[in-house]
Amino acid sequence: MSLRPIINNLLDKLTAYTKLPIFPVILLIFIITGIYYKLVIFGKIPLPADLLVASYSPWFDYYKLPVQNPLISDAFSQFFLWKHLAVDIFKSGNWPLWNPYSFMGTPLLATYHSATLYPPNLLLLLPKYWGWGLFIFSQTLIAALTLNLLLSLWVKSTLARIAGSIIFALGGLMTTWLELGTAGHAIAWLPLIIYSIEKFSQTTKFRFFLLLIFSMVLLFLAGNAQITTFSFFIALLYGLFCNFKVSKISHLNLIYLLLAFILMAALVSPQLLPSFELTSKSIRINEGYIGEFNYGLLTTKDAFKFFMADFWGNPVTRNYWGFLNYAETSGFVGSLTLPLLLFSLVYLKKNVKVAFFLLLCLTSLILSFDNPISQFLYRTEIPLLTSSYASRMLFVSVFSISILAAFSLNQIILRKQEGKLIKTVIWSWAAVIGCLLGLLLTYYQFNQIYKSSYAKDVLATYLSRSDLNVPLLIISAKNSLPAFIQYSLVLLIFLIIKISPLKKFDEKKLKFFYILFTLFIILDLSRYFLKFNPFVDQNIIFPEVSEIKILQEKEGVFRVGREHAEILPPNTWIAYNLQTYEGYDPLYLLEYGEFMNFLNLGKFETGGTSRYAELSSNYKSPYLDIANVRYFIATLRDSTKRIPGEHLDSKFTKANYKLIYKGRSFALLENPNALERAYFTPSIEFLKEKQVKKVFEEDKEHDPRKKVFLSESLNLDKVTGKGIVKIVDYSPNKIKLQTSTQQSEVLVLADKFDDGWEVTVDGNPTKIVKANLIFRAIKVPPGKHNIEFYYWPKSFDIGLKLSTFTIILLISSTLIFLKLKRF
Repeated sequence: MSLRPIINNLLDKLTAYTKLPIFPVILLIFIITGIYYKLVIFGKIPLPADLLVASYSPWFDYYKLPVQNPLISDAFSQFFLWKHLAVDIFKSGNWPLWNPYSFMGTPLLATYHSATLYPPNLLLLLPKYWGWGLFIFSQTLIAALTLNLLLSLWVKSTLARIAGSIIFALGGLMTTWLELGTAGHAIAWLPLIIYSIEKFSQTTKFRFFLLLIFSMVLLFLAGNAQITTFSFFIALLYGLFCNFKVSKISHLNLIYLLLAFILMAALVSPQLLPSFELTSKSIRINEGYIGEFNYGLLTTKDAFKFFMADFWGNPVTRNYWGFLNYAETSGFVGSLTLPLLLFSLVYLKKNVKVAFFLLLCLTSLILSFDNPISQFLYRTEIPLLTSSYASRMLFVSVFSISILAAFSLNQIILRKQEGKLIKTVIWSWAAVIGCLLGLLLTYYQFNQIYKSSYAKDVLATYLSRSDLNVPLLIISAKNSLPAFIQYSLVLLIFLIIKISPLKKFDEKKLKFFYILFTLFIILDLSRYFLKFNPFVDQNIIFPEVSEIKILQEKEGVFRVGREHAEILPPNTWIAYNLQTYEGYDPLYLLEYGEFMNFLNLGKFETGGTSRYAELSSNYKSPYLDIANVRYFIATLRDSTKRIPGEHLDSKFTKANYKLIYKGRSFALLENPNALERAYFTPSIEFLKEKQVKKVFEEDKEHDPRKKVFLSESLNLDKVTGKGIVKIVDYSPNKIKLQTSTQQSEVLVLADKFDDGWEVTVDGNPTKIVKANLIFRAIKVPPGKHNIEFYYWPKSFDIGLKLSTFTIILLISSTLIFLKLKRF
């Protein structure tokens, strides 16, 4: 029985199905779900929790695991925790405004990259950690589906749309930033924004006006300021581009688009206004980390990684030897995307759409790579645009390349230009062969010269440099082979098809060839995606261990400190509802950064303030006592300083803290001098902040436990410090206390001061001032009183009212347009 009729029948049916409008959507969902098979089938979660439990005490006493990727710890030390904290606060019926667990308290919603108001966060309501898994999955799926929708306006070929969508969803930083869940989510909405602009410009239908606002709101709430800024300017330029016509309707469209931007800004003002306020007071205004690495501008050799993902190695295989780090500099879009990009430059029919995305691609590459233009731009320090590494412009590069690749493949398929495609494949193949030969010849020549005793000493210095290290050249050669194999297979398959005697089946054979070509792109990018991103068992995501449970069972409100070592890294305390003075965030308050510098160095310095607020050595400090630091966690080491062991760090033994628990590598100590979270101070003095800093730095006899400096007068001459204070309720945005005193006293709450905090005594608003530079203090009249601190910043209040008004306005407008049948 001949297989030819069966194959022809299958191809005919497949062709018929591919013509259905819903087919690309179903196929993309199927492909993305298949790529996430570890989540869908095995229930593994995309989070580098293996790095957490294998690298830090007390978990590494229980878990001996290989670490897949040591590079992406921010996923578990920032974004995962902030989003779950926000959802937990929402579940309690409150806005996620304040994080009480880090930095002695810090704004949560105002921290822009926490993205607490981003609607897909609702997925985190799902049990266990399935919500996080689906949240990350949704990023890839949204990116693929929105680009497919945009391409449906211009690209007829289903295969071309699928290829472009997969390149965008998995290419470059969309993979390496995946588990952070911010930048990828942000740019995933850019295709929908452009689609809305395009459709509104063509039809002026109100539904596309609403869709534009909705998609821009999602962009701004996704939580990455740099990518949001890039995307906003691209949308603005595309809006001008679409309506650059001298006619009334074009001018009117521009007005509508401007109105959409304004309404979007109003809707997201509960996020933007607090974020602008916090940023202006954060360490970010003085942080110069991007300058240390040449602003993150890519080197020429990073261009290889666009089409050979691991040319300079990979952190997963522990052999990366490129510039900066892999996660920030990988622009990989698939080896077979290179021929499509070359086709777009040489053969693609140029029109205004092609010109726009070619120009966008070129501009993004100029701004990503080191050159005089990019150097000038980053030295001017334009807010938002140049606030982080330049390499993050690769998000835009991948976006524009994916569209150009789809345009190219569409023209190749529809106009039967396979010959031109093969030319670009041959060019790419030749380029890879040239790289391979160059690497092998260099390796051979270096070894030949190195064998000479005369040359050994001369070459030693050069061969020790990473870019001339001979063994690493072999890594690059090996990692060039996947691209070489793909190009070779494509050429071989095309050759077989061409020499096949079945001429009447040429068209169907070409369809088969294009399917294989697209499949190679999908498989190549899937390999890149799965190699980089760890999927872990749910039981190792912030697991319960006895050492941490001991702290959780302690009564009262208190803070925990730690040795500056391999223990509970900053922010991870949030998962266990433990409060600390440490934290990790590029947007925490600058004045708190200065205070941490004082704890570490004895001086209130602004320069050198790090996004890591950690105590490095001064574990015995009265300023920790007044911060309610009741417990410390320390490592146990042997005589060679290795973990585990029997010995504490000498700084802890000198501090005379009480040892209350001793494990294999983990010790828990109690600070007997720690004050309560809320207390009455026995002595006060009003001093300006500059004078207080001077006293703290110079007066070594000053005891902050016995005397509190107030930033403003509370009209009290004398206090006794006597009285009773009880914390009745302690929650992120609200703290309730009961007090009893014989006379007017000053109550100190050892939580971070912020202008958004208000306080009432028996329901009556009262004045709140800074105590000892960073804490809160109020005057409490004699007698028994109920005191309530609550956090409700004015910037959020204004934003919430403005957003509510805008929502009402849009609902009313929608009803009007529906009635007029112009929706």
